[in-house]
Amino acid sequence: MEDKVRILINEDNRADVILILNEITDSGINAQIEVVKTRDEYEQKIHEFKPHVILSDYTQPFLDGETAFKIKQQLAPDIPFLLVSGTLGEEVAVDLIRAGVVDHVVKSRLFTLVPKLKRAITEA
Repeated sequence: MEDKVRILINEDNRADVILILNEITDSGINAQIEVVKTRDEYEQKIHEFKPHVILSDYTQPFLDGETAFKIKQQLAPDIPFLLVSGTLGEEVAVDLIRAGVVDHVVKSRLFTLVPKLKRAITEA
């Protein structure tokens, strides 16, 4: 892994952002993290921040996970994309993984985030 891993997080819930940040920080990953809530911010950060990996909630009012994934596929298809959600059904998760999403992390099981994040970065 590179010295600083650039992680872009698409999440509108501040409490969830804090939980995700805590998981990443506690793991010892040396990360530079940007958080976005809107489509415009998201597209801008993909171009300017050039993340190594993107984490996205699935259900949110300004930019849902499926749309975020499709935008990422158009703008930067090589960046790994993980869904971090509490509301994603198994069938939808499987369909999105078949479409190219690297993995799915359930918010109630955030302890699985870091191993999946490391694997995504390593495989990219």
